[in-house]
Amino acid sequence: MANSIIIENLLANTKSETLRLYSKPDVGELGKTLCAFLNKDGGDVLIGIGKDEKPSNINSHWNIKIQKEVIHNLVPSAPIVSNIISYQGKEIVLISVWPGSKKPYSFNGKIYVTQHGSTKIASSIELKSLIKSRKKTEFNWERQVVLGASIEDLDHQEIHKTLHEYQKKNYDAVPISKEDFLLRLGLMKNGNLTNAAILLFAINPTNYLPQSKIRITVYGTSKIGKLILFDRIYRGGLFKNITSIWDFFETQLKRAERISGLERKKESIPLIALREGLMNAIIHRDYSKISSTLNIDIYLDKTVISNTGRLPASISIQDLLKEHDSILRNPDIAYICQMRGLIEMLGTGTLRMIADCKENRFPLPSWKIVGEKTQLRLQHLGHRIQSDGVNDGVNDGVNEMINQGIQDGLVNEISHAVRSEIIHMVNFIQKDAGLNLKQIARKHKSKSLPTLERYLMISRKLNIIEFKGAPKSGGYYLTDKTNRLIS
Repeated sequence: MANSIIIENLLANTKSETLRLYSKPDVGELGKTLCAFLNKDGGDVLIGIGKDEKPSNINSHWNIKIQKEVIHNLVPSAPIVSNIISYQGKEIVLISVWPGSKKPYSFNGKIYVTQHGSTKIASSIELKSLIKSRKKTEFNWERQVVLGASIEDLDHQEIHKTLHEYQKKNYDAVPISKEDFLLRLGLMKNGNLTNAAILLFAINPTNYLPQSKIRITVYGTSKIGKLILFDRIYRGGLFKNITSIWDFFETQLKRAERISGLERKKESIPLIALREGLMNAIIHRDYSKISSTLNIDIYLDKTVISNTGRLPASISIQDLLKEHDSILRNPDIAYICQMRGLIEMLGTGTLRMIADCKENRFPLPSWKIVGEKTQLRLQHLGHRIQSDGVNDGVNDGVNEMINQGIQDGLVNEISHAVRSEIIHMVNFIQKDAGLNLKQIARKHKSKSLPTLERYLMISRKLNIIEFKGAPKSGGYYLTDKTNRLIS
């Protein structure tokens, strides 16, 4: 999807103090501007568009030059994203700057700030204010240390992937260790890992942060009710969770149909809107409360993503429909997600969602504040999971036992497809206790005996079913615990 809508929205507010236009790049001036934005409220820079707002073509090598000669010379490491965007047939560079959380920032050894739309060297009073601001951010939830956690608790493969992206973007000549990387990014302090480090990289973050989990619930109706077709809690590291959730979206969400001539055609689903909605909920979520939640509720006709945390006081729901400042609740988490390519440009996520829904002929996304939560609703984006006549008590009970088994380490993560098969087997056994393997296979015609044996083994390990009787004449029964849960 073209990002021209982002440029149009920026240019609609050229008098903003957080926007700079440069028809031609100037490394020195650009560095001072970015430094000043970092030290205040962030901002955007368009290179290749002059004050007349007409684009001039910029060679793509300028993006690399900016990374090497400007962004690399900002200290400390800065939350900046630089992208080449096509606008009115020309290539321009859009640089988005988040308000830095590690103030004061310097460029080539000097500290710059903005004043009435211009850039200047910080005075002693302004420098003291920046230092005070940095001290205040150290009390943010994501910067607090987790006592008892060690680097051994982390997924070193995910750290390596992130370190690789960091060094690609920062052109570090000297390789650094994983521990040095965590220290440099503020994810480790005085030998202790921060909440952000655990949330991002821990193998089992819920051991330390029970609120880090994400829940998907699929309902068999158009509103909350008893008929739950799927219910799963994702307890892994952030990147593993995102991958698993995205796999679920791509396989289980329903594509709308439309008639074109004599043909029935499947519509694409707004994947960009879905991705931006998920990432917005993750990085803007208020994790400071143990009761913090991120719920994804999927109905027959809509998807609702809600996360603990209201919008900042300076941003209204109406502001989400246009270019707006991005006030980050979790800047460290956001910076790492940006580094991994999971989020793109500052303050543009909601605009990209709107454009994607329009492009794919879906209703526009809508936002709502419900108590202490921010809720995103994507209409006409439902699921395609069939209930197949399975009692909703069976669905709920089996899913609960599977989730508990995963949490207790009895089994690894279980896919939606395998869960569905186990639920169907339990349904058969509930209706006809004592079935043996061959009898289950006759009812479950689509699966081979070895596959069914595997499902039965998993179910026994989770204490969902038990085998009674002699090996040749016995059969499978629901355990007392299962009977209690599904009744």
